[in-house]
Amino acid sequence: MFMNPKIKSLFSYLVPAMGGLFVTYLYNVVDGIFVGQGVGSAALGAVNLAVPFITFSVAVAAMFPMGGATIVAIRMGRKDKEGANRAFITSLSLTLVLSVALMVIGMVFSRQIVTFSGAKGLSAQMREMSAQYLFYYFGLCPKRWVAHPLLCRNVRRRCCQHLFGLAVSFSS
Repeated sequence: MFMNPKIKSLFSYLVPAMGGLFVTYLYNVVDGIFVGQGVGSAALGAVNLAVPFITFSVAVAAMFPMGGATIVAIRMGRKDKEGANRAFITSLSLTLVLSVALMVIGMVFSRQIVTFSGAKGLSAQMREMSAQYLFYYFGLCPKRWVAHPLLCRNVRRRCCQHLFGLAVSFSS
């Protein structure tokens, strides 16, 4: 069967991207199973209370790697290695600064973030567990967003090494 080269190229990017998202959501499901079975239903509720803030922080942290990866790919296509390197270093630096800022904000204000989510009516135990979860989650922000595949995966995917991004997703 002959496939249009454009469609074949589209699928060569689409399948690894979908695979990476699948792994991410599979991680969330398995995490929920372990928390629910290992710690209990109150802890699972506490983790779920934190999910909107985690999703927001990941979306904010993804700005620079995704935009930077696009600029790197454009510069590489123009054979401008120096410009591509500058764009990568800028993206890496901004991601590091943002992840440290999010880490500090999340760790210092974890209890206020939980209260802001409307958890005033919940038990003190659930609010405290949710605040602890956010505290430790945000404490790992620099590792998760800089050394983690967010930056590496996006740059490699746009530089025609899209299967590398999927492999990084599975390994993390």
